[in-house]
Amino acid sequence: MGGAAAALLSAAAASLASSGADTRPAAAARDVVAFHSGRYPGSWRGYNLSALTSIVSTGDLASADGRALAAAGRAGGLGVALCKGCKLHCGNCTHDPDCPPLHDHQPWVEQLVSNATKRGTDSISLDLESNTDPAWAEQLTALTASVRSTLRRKNPRGTVSFCVGYETDHAGERVGYNVTALAGVADYLFVMAYNSNVHVPHAMQRCDLDTVRQSVDSLLGEHRVPPSKLVLGLAWFGTDFICVDGTNPSACTPCDVVDATVKDSRRVIIFRDALTLLHANASSGRCWSNETSSPFFSYYSRKDGKVHQVHYEDAESLRLKYAVAASRGLRGVGIWTADMGVPSAVEEWGNGPREMQQMWTELAAYRDAPPATLHDADPGAPKLLKHE
Repeated sequence: MGGAAAALLSAAAASLASSGADTRPAAAARDVVAFHSGRYPGSWRGYNLSALTSIVSTGDLASADGRALAAAGRAGGLGVALCKGCKLHCGNCTHDPDCPPLHDHQPWVEQLVSNATKRGTDSISLDLESNTDPAWAEQLTALTASVRSTLRRKNPRGTVSFCVGYETDHAGERVGYNVTALAGVADYLFVMAYNSNVHVPHAMQRCDLDTVRQSVDSLLGEHRVPPSKLVLGLAWFGTDFICVDGTNPSACTPCDVVDATVKDSRRVIIFRDALTLLHANASSGRCWSNETSSPFFSYYSRKDGKVHQVHYEDAESLRLKYAVAASRGLRGVGIWTADMGVPSAVEEWGNGPREMQQMWTELAAYRDAPPATLHDADPGAPKLLKHE
């Protein structure tokens, strides 16, 4: 890394240290970050804003609906962040025009910060996904430091977060990132723990409890990331699998999938649609997987004549994962995405099915519970994690 980049990283780290590094709102015991996709206009009106500390929008904050969301968030005392996302490609691939040029990124950074401040947001979330060239890790760290220092010049209380994957590769390094360095220059890391178990040969929830524990403990232990720099990102969606022929649709047993490598053998299903299927079509009723510590159900699809199985998150399974965050003293938890957990009908906003209301209740309980009540909430937590 060049001298200028190294100096920038050193200055950013010193700034975080002098400001106490922990920039969470003082009114909440811990952070609850809700991502908002903007795919369902007006859905944010069904949110329980009192359960949140901040909203991160991946949608258009310049639209009328986006401006109304930001105004409601600020009125409720929440942080409002602009999410900038793109997938970084390998050197021989076409460069995504939305992605920053990693070696000369300052003009891109200036434009990003300008767009964020024009939209009235106080924070920026970087979702720059890379699993290709490890040499880009240093550049991503320098870029993040530059975004934070540029934002802080305009807003001294602004925060910058970086979204990282849940996994480690065979060499033990976080894929595509130097998470230890990123934690030193960002206000926090958002751990996308909802993307595991994508290509398993049988149906299961893609964010199982043991994987969440292992991912968090790796970040805290092997990678030495302080718990105050981690927000555990969890799913408000599930996966609809097509089971192999001969599957008993009434049995509470995870089914084998027709072909784990075929994309059409599984699809993402948002929480409210899963609830609709559960109550209207499930032949098995709600089942529980001890392997993943999450619910599932089976149903027969008249559309393709196949047995399907839906594995998803609900209040019970998420409570166990919130306990992982609480027992390890993490900065907070996050949800992807909040608009998957509200009714589609406008007249039901704020008064949806009991299961939806429980999802928001669990968030509020996690946000405000005294630390002593949550310290030993996860029986799988290590006895001691030191950060010197």
